[in-house]
Amino acid sequence: MSPIVIGLIGIFLLLILLALRMQIGFCMALVGFLGFGILCSFKSSFSVLGMEFYKTASSYSLTVIPLFILMGQFANYSGMGFEIYQTVYRWIGFLPGGLSMATIG
Repeated sequence: MSPIVIGLIGIFLLLILLALRMQIGFCMALVGFLGFGILCSFKSSFSVLGMEFYKTASSYSLTVIPLFILMGQFANYSGMGFEIYQTVYRWIGFLPGGLSMATIG
């Protein structure tokens, strides 16, 4: 089969999987894996799959999100979040809109 026919079959398979209400990330990963496996080889397709998972999981932008949530949990459990809110409210609470500024700030 030519690469164009394989690409069209991949698009059709993607639309079918989406119509079956499969999540789009899994659909795209499956179709890409199968297409790359048919075009090159499934051995290289497994190799690319492993490298992409590692590259995505070790990227800076994805490691920051859990650490930010962890920092928020530490602030919540230690009571630091409440204390910071009370401090800012005492500083600017007397101003018009001070409560909203304390909430945002």
